[in-house]
Amino acid sequence: MRISNKALIIITGICIILYSLPFFANIFNINRLTLVLILNTASSLFILLYWTLKQFRIKHHFFELRETLVLGFEALILGLSSYALFTNGLPEFIVFAEYGFFGLHLFALVCFLIFTLIFKMNKLF
Repeated sequence: MRISNKALIIITGICIILYSLPFFANIFNINRLTLVLILNTASSLFILLYWTLKQFRIKHHFFELRETLVLGFEALILGLSSYALFTNGLPEFIVFAEYGFFGLHLFALVCFLIFTLIFKMNKLF
């Protein structure tokens, strides 16, 4: 799975544009929380899917604590976002947590874009 540096920057830029949509949700008459929940669910799902597909290519794998913590955190985000999408009357702590997760994903995307702009990457991991 080789992705050139330009393609990686373009894909990351598109993701950042998608993540900036909730800031303009009032213009498009879209519920901001629903958009945040959809983006959180999609991000967590794709991260977990990418990790699962990557594991099929590895013959022998050692689970590190960091990797396990990140996967558990993403599973938590996926579970909370899925729950919040399909229920009405959410508690305040779930709404607050979802906006926090959204901010963390956006921060990670911006850091990844800066990293790819600074260092030339020939492939993604």
